[in-house]
Amino acid sequence: MALPFVFATDQSAQMAWLDSNFNAVAATGLIPCTASGTNSIVLTPLANTVTVSAYTISGLPLAFSFVASGTSTGAISAQVGALASLPVYLPGGVLQAGANAVLAAGNYVIAYNAALNSGGGGFAIISALSSLGTPPPGQCQLNFVSSTQIKLSPVGGQFIQIAGQIFAIPSGGITAANTSVFVNGVAGQNLALSTFYYVYLFNNAGVLTVDFSTTGHTGDTAAGNVGVEIESGNNSRSLIGMVFTTASATFVSSGPSLGVRSWFNRTTPAVWTGGGTGGATTTSASLIELSSLSRIEAVVWTGEIVQLNMASTTSSNTNNAEVFTTIGRDGATPIASFSIGVQNPTANNGNNSSFSWVDGGISEGHHFWTPLGASDGTHTASFFSALSGLIR
Repeated sequence: MALPFVFATDQSAQMAWLDSNFNAVAATGLIPCTASGTNSIVLTPLANTVTVSAYTISGLPLAFSFVASGTSTGAISAQVGALASLPVYLPGGVLQAGANAVLAAGNYVIAYNAALNSGGGGFAIISALSSLGTPPPGQCQLNFVSSTQIKLSPVGGQFIQIAGQIFAIPSGGITAANTSVFVNGVAGQNLALSTFYYVYLFNNAGVLTVDFSTTGHTGDTAAGNVGVEIESGNNSRSLIGMVFTTASATFVSSGPSLGVRSWFNRTTPAVWTGGGTGGATTTSASLIELSSLSRIEAVVWTGEIVQLNMASTTSSNTNNAEVFTTIGRDGATPIASFSIGVQNPTANNGNNSSFSWVDGGISEGHHFWTPLGASDGTHTASFFSALSGLIR
């Protein structure tokens, strides 16, 4: 690296050239500063450093280092001393840094760039902590807490990306109730009964907030947020999960119902089991749902499969009459192209059978599975059947 002027080979050297060399040296290093403010950061160069009267020296841009005094809650700007306050951008200079892009006690380096801010000049974060500008995996998980509350908790870190900005999820998580919440972007709403919602997270004036929406999701294509799963047509909302409310508009994720699922860090839900058919009877020759009380239900992501198991004890009121049973999804349509047929040699004598099936190609959303049964169309068939399932 050479400085602008070399004194050893030029006998006509001027003192002004020495100043130019000093300016060039200053522009190659960082100017350490103290910092005050959170969103509007004011930097003060430390004692015995260069005097900063502009953001460039001899046309060369300057860079400044500082320890943040607080965590940002909105769009960030910075200024050095009494110089102009300019917007601060995430690495790449496309998106302005916002909430949680600067964290209290973090070390940062910002560099002036005259081309930013539509040519008005700005700063770009170029420090090691600028990795916050690169989307990490969703370091969170949405979980059921109670019938009236769900929670997004940090998992394997604490960061999530929304509209090109990285936000820190509080250690205590982010909760949402089933009443007085955002629904389809409107505050103060209550969730409807027996309704499927996607669950999104957005920056609500510096507060990370849940929004329940009936609008689907897609991968974003906007610069700085490419690939982040968002609400379709609205990249201010990042997808975090989905729920299906009960008949009383509450949350459920136990027993026969898995109504809360996370988009990030999914785990294989434990086996869940429905109530038995309790001796339901039919004389129908066509498969019917034996009892709505024997259903198991879940919300399922695209690409997931459900492993189903059914144990049955069947009988007929007539010797040698046939009884048929299988599993249906969302009604009386069987998931398999066949059913188990059992011939009862002795009237009212139970016969045990089991049925396992992997249900794939399921559309995303809420579904239920239920035991189906049929008789020979003449005699009365009885069923004691129970379902269990596992999502993979």
